[in-house]
Amino acid sequence: MTWGSCPWSDPLIPSQSSINYFNALVENDGGGFQRVGFDRDATLSKTQSYARLFMVPGMFHCSGGPGPNVFDALTPLVTWVEKGTAPETIIATKFVNNTPPAVEMTRPLCVFPKVAKYNGSGSTSLAQNFSCVTDERDFNQTPAPQFGP
Repeated sequence: MTWGSCPWSDPLIPSQSSINYFNALVENDGGGFQRVGFDRDATLSKTQSYARLFMVPGMFHCSGGPGPNVFDALTPLVTWVEKGTAPETIIATKFVNNTPPAVEMTRPLCVFPKVAKYNGSGSTSLAQNFSCVTDERDFNQTPAPQFGP
C-alpha cells in the first residue's frame, strides 16, 4: 500500500508534483488516458485500493503554516493494513501559535481528488461543518514526458 500526505503550501516540493504522481498511478492502472473506453472513476477506485493521497491545505514542509498541520496518519494506515478499511478522511488540527492544547481550528483532510467544502452553517473552525466533495477538474499541466510522470 502507498500512502501520502502533501502540504499545499510546501515551499520546497511543489504540491502539483504529488498530484501528477498520483494521476500517473491512475493512468497506469487504466492503461493510459488515451485508451478508448477509459473509465477514470473505475480506474481511480482501482488505484485507491492500494494508494491514497491526502492534500493538506495551508501546511508548510512537514509542519507549520497557517492551516491545520497536526494529524495522525499512522492510525488510519494501520487500520487500513490490518482491517482492510481504507480512510476517506483524516482530521487535522491547527493549534493556537502552533502549540497545544488550545485549538484554533480543525479540518478534514479528504482523500484526493476530494476537497473539504464548508457546509454553509456552523463554525468554520470545526471539521464537522465541512464535507469532502469531488473537486472540480482543474487544468492540470503535466510535465513533458522526459521530465517526469
